Amino acid sequence: MCQELGVVRNKVKMWRMRLAKAATETNEIETNHPKRLRSRIEDILSDEQRAGAPNTFTPEQVARIIAIACQSPSEHGVPASHWTASELARQAVRQGVVESISPRQVGRF
Repeated sequence: MCQELGVVRNKVKMWRMRLAKAATETNEIETNHPKRLRSRIEDILSDEQRAGAPNTFTPEQVARIIAIACQSPSEHGVPASHWTASELARQAVRQGVVESISPRQVGRF
């Protein structure tokens, strides 16, 4: 069944356990606090915290770096026909988009 739906078995197992764990609580809320039910269901279905470091750059910063990359380097006074990751990282710092960023990170964007 998982293959037919294109989902990984462990992911299905994780969601089944998550929903089973929440079932008792949601039944109690539905019975005693029906106005809170929608909010609780949204909480259950939202992503849980993930391991690892938090994002270093905001979506706005990423978008601004990509916007610079979509422009010609000459528009920014860079004597080149194409951006390199190093030049793009330097330009993002020059424009105050970020305090610092590595060329490798720029390449990931």
